[in-house]
Amino acid sequence: MKDTFIVRTEWFDAISELSNEDQLVIFQNMFHFHMNNNNLINLNNLSVKLVWKLILPNIERNINLYDKRKETSRENGLKGGRPTKNQEDTKNPSESEKPNKPNSITYLPNETLLVPVSVSVPVSVPVSVPVSESVFNSDASLVFERFRKLYPGDKRGHETEFTVFKKHKDWKVELEKLESVIANEIEWRQNTKRSNPSAFIPEWPHLSTYLKQRRWETVREQPQTTEVPKKKSHPFEGADPVHLQLKFNDYDEYLRYCTQYNVTPIPQAY
Repeated sequence: MKDTFIVRTEWFDAISELSNEDQLVIFQNMFHFHMNNNNLINLNNLSVKLVWKLILPNIERNINLYDKRKETSRENGLKGGRPTKNQEDTKNPSESEKPNKPNSITYLPNETLLVPVSVSVPVSVPVSVPVSESVFNSDASLVFERFRKLYPGDKRGHETEFTVFKKHKDWKVELEKLESVIANEIEWRQNTKRSNPSAFIPEWPHLSTYLKQRRWETVREQPQTTEVPKKKSHPFEGADPVHLQLKFNDYDEYLRYCTQYNVTPIPQAY
């Protein structure tokens, strides 16, 4: 377990696009990782998972560099470390008179290189991000392609449409919404056509237009289906209309029965 770890400023753009709750999860994951609590790392959210894959290679690289520098310092200590004052006095007078150059590297008699290292402070080494960025873009590209295959309208090509979508500043947050939105849109069109065949249903726009105009934010409410009331079954179900009327003492009683059970009455037969 490490007592300290580095948070790099180059992660700011990716983390700042997350919600406050997801940003908290990222920082909690950093602490869990450095405390060896890998079972507590939360990657249930797609946005959190993508950002975590972006920063994890840098975190692991910093730990490896720190461990290597720490081991180098330990080995140098076993080989004698810095010369004592008495050893320095026995140097050739001509050599001791030579002034040391600023920031010069000194060697022990056995030519072991001494590098001053502070063991308690991790060493920050500039690391390029394109590798981890490519991992992020690769996963995001797969998610976008799943949405693209669901979209029923005309399409040009994955790269063209993905480029259009990524022009939105919040594209990393909106990406995970696309699949559910397009599934809801398809269901809305089917239900609308089923409930009202004459209703106007707009054509699917070109996918580039759909993305450029942020059409996925259009709210579609599913149409309400109206059920036709069923006729109530009545005691004389299936009886001949004339015989049904004759079962009552007077015509008014017959009419009340027809109204109650949704039966079409016939003119008075007696």
